[in-house]
Parts: sequence; C-alpha cells; structure tokens
Amino acid sequence: MTAPHPPAPSPKERGSRLPSPLGRGRGRGGAEKVFLCALCVLCENLITAGVIMTAGCFTDGAQKPLILVIDDDEANLQLLERLLRKADMEALTARDGKTGIALAHQRLPNLILLDIFMPGDNGFDLLRHIRADANLKQVPVVIFSVLESPESRKKAFDLGARDYIGKPFDMKEIIIHIRKVLGLKC
Repeated sequence: MTAPHPPAPSPKERGSRLPSPLGRGRGRGGAEKVFLCALCVLCENLITAGVIMTAGCFTDGAQKPLILVIDDDEANLQLLERLLRKADMEALTARDGKTGIALAHQRLPNLILLDIFMPGDNGFDLLRHIRADANLKQVPVVIFSVLESPESRKKAFDLGARDYIGKPFDMKEIIIHIRKVLGLKC
C-alpha cells in the first residue's frame, strides 16, 4: 500500500497564473512532483495512481481564459459556470444572443460556448453574426447542442465553429474540448 500524497496546494500557494501544462513542486519527503490539471484524462489517471498532485493548469502570470457561455437554459449556465471555474477558467453567461454579443463586446472572451436552440436568434444566426463582427470574428466558437445530425454539424463548421459537442455532455469532455480549442496542453 502506498502512502497518500499530500493535498494539492491552494491557489495562493500556486502563485500567479499562465497557461502551462506542467508546474513543479515538492511533495511529501521533499520529492519533486509534477502538478497538472485534474480534469485532463491523463492527469486523472496519474492522480489516481498517486504519481502527481493537482494544482490547476494556470501558473506563472497569465490571466485565466475567459469563456462566454450562451444558452437559454439557466441550469446549463449554472452547471457550466461552476465547471469552468473548477477548471481554472473565468466564466461569463448569457441567456440569449443579444446579451451574449453585448457581453462579448464589453469583455472579449477567449472562447464562446454556444447553444443552437434559443429564443430570438438561434445559435446558427448568432454564429453568423459573430463571424461578421470585426471585433469578434477571431474568437473561437464551440457549439453545444442536442442537435447531433451530420447536417447540423456541417452547418456549424461551415459557419465557422471550431468544435461541436452534443448534449447531454460529459463534464470532463467539455473541458477537454475547450482546452483543445484554446491550445492548452492539459
């Protein structure tokens, strides 16, 4: 039986933040351990095996990625906001496209997570608007929807979506997709 590894350091102990797949620190007995994000599948396996401790992905000074979630379902917004914060990301939420666009102009997000079925403009209309907006057109958009037909996926990618996630979604999977689109390693 192996000895349990020490608890993960607090955010204060971790220091500042920068997207980085690895950080280093001293574990029990002074042995060096590698800190990685607990939501990464590889990291999860290593954590379970006691090889690494969790400490989040963002160390060394950069701001946390800002993710704008646009969905008319309040339960989804609350769930995703909690999930993103646990994954060391900042979350903005909007229940409709008009509010989402206004928020995106106030605080340019690193990524927009967009539902298709919403009152008013649907997600496809909103994606068209985002791609036509000079200030927002470079922001990656990830669609998440109950629509999983090949036609819906093709339409989303044709309109400029970077990824497409079906609902209901796996909480770990959605973080992996977001990190992949943002180019984060963990």
